[in-house]
Order: sequence, then structure tokens, then C-alpha cells
Amino acid sequence: MKKILCTLGIIGLLGLVAPAKAITVVEKPMGYITVLTSASESVAPNLANLTFTVETTDVNSQRASERNAQFTKKVINGLKEDLKTDSKSEIKTKNYDLRPNYVKTDKEDEQKILNYTVTNTISVKTSNVDNVGQLITNAINNNVTKVGNVTYSVEETGSDVALNEALTKARKMAEFTANKMGKKIVGIKSIHVNSYQQNSNRAVYASL
Repeated sequence: MKKILCTLGIIGLLGLVAPAKAITVVEKPMGYITVLTSASESVAPNLANLTFTVETTDVNSQRASERNAQFTKKVINGLKEDLKTDSKSEIKTKNYDLRPNYVKTDKEDEQKILNYTVTNTISVKTSNVDNVGQLITNAINNNVTKVGNVTYSVEETGSDVALNEALTKARKMAEFTANKMGKKIVGIKSIHVNSYQQNSNRAVYASL
């Protein structure tokens, strides 16, 4: 679960009710009061990002590259099939690398090339987070040699639960404070809202 933290800052305008003359009531600004509140909302992750690495080794660099290209194509085709119903999915290749592997010879400080290793990394994003396990299983069956960097996140959900709660708490706190001072809130000077994700929940901070 992801946590969206919302902070809301509200500066309330204090007023003092002057004695009534006839039927006229005059409210004069008497200063400001600032309160800071927070609220959190638990939101299930709706995006998953993961990477797959295809690695091949051969004594011939060209063969190592060709085999890697074949395996990578097979993995990508399998991923596309698994993600064909996910309109938000993305598949990208990155970090292609071909490197020689050396071995020491009988001569001191001398090495020779033993073989070549080619690695190709595939980056995947999916909104079907419940399907991640199956993606990994199918990718391994298609010659993926490494699975890494599996992360989950929350795309904007449009939920105002935490914000509404923070606003309500800020307003009540400002009114309570003003009442204890023998004043009342007659307006709002400014509002500041911050919202971000925190581990497993969604939280909102609000000041008024």
C-alpha cells in the first residue's frame, strides 16, 4: 500500500465583533491565526515497474550477440502477449552491453580472451499489478537470466479523502483556537496544501 500525505496550511483571519449600535454590527480584523494539520489515506499501488536481463556467452562475439537478440525478441514477444490487455503498459530495451571475458595465461601478467558476454536489459511498466508474478514466471521460461528492480507506485487516483479530512481538521482547529481567545474566524487569508506518497499510504498535509 502507498501512503499519500497531505499537508494543508490555512491562515485564518480573526475578527472582533464590536458593540451593536441600533441594528448595525461591525467586524474589525484583529489579526491572524495559523494552524497545520495532516491526514492520510491508504491507496493500493496501481503501477508496477520491473526489469529483465537477457545474458548470453559465446567464444564468438557475433554469435553471442545473435543469440542474445533471438532470446530478447522471444522475451519481448512473450511480454507483449501477457500485456496485450493493458493499455498503460510499456516495454523498452536499455543498457545493451558486450564485454570480453579474460583468463590468465601461463605467462606472467598476460591475459587472453576466453569468451564474450552480451547483456540486454528490458524495462517493463504495467498497471496490472496482480499479474507481476506471472510476468516474471513467463519471462524466466523465455530465457531471462535475471529479474531486478521490481517497484510499485501509485498513479494519481483523483481521491480527495485525505484532502477533505485535512481541511476539516484545519478549519475546526482554527475555530477552536479563536473561540478560546474570545474571537471568531471571519475569513481565510491563505491555504497551503502538500501531498505525497509515503511507503504504504497516501498522506496529505494542510495548513490554514
